[in-house]
Amino acid sequence: MRARLKRFDLNRSEIARMAVGPEVHRVCREVAEVGKRFAERIAPRSAETDNEDHEHYADQFVLIDVLVTDVGDPPMARRGVHLANLSPKAKLIEVGATHKAGDGTARGFLVLHRTAESLGSGFDARHQPRSRKRRARMRRRYR
Repeated sequence: MRARLKRFDLNRSEIARMAVGPEVHRVCREVAEVGKRFAERIAPRSAETDNEDHEHYADQFVLIDVLVTDVGDPPMARRGVHLANLSPKAKLIEVGATHKAGDGTARGFLVLHRTAESLGSGFDARHQPRSRKRRARMRRRYR
């Protein structure tokens, strides 16, 4: 039996049009909303840490619509949404100097990092892998 092969030509102009279209923007916004809710849920609260730097941190997550222009080769624009925290103490809370770990090093809460990991694990914050062992077990299961 002989098979006929057809050549596939990518319609770059149509892909470029779709990447900045309203459908992609809507999907990005929906995913970012899930991430925002997750980040607000895991963010530290002042009452939990006895540190007034954390006050209102969980309430200051915002979604920022962006147009990314340097993606691909040749570059192609696409829509996106950034999740950010506007708290003046956001950097301290995220990366460190807010509390000391048992070994004496400053550690942050990594709220945005953990949120990005959660979104990368299937866009469902309820199924966030909680440990390296669990992630390894899940990888072995689905090989």
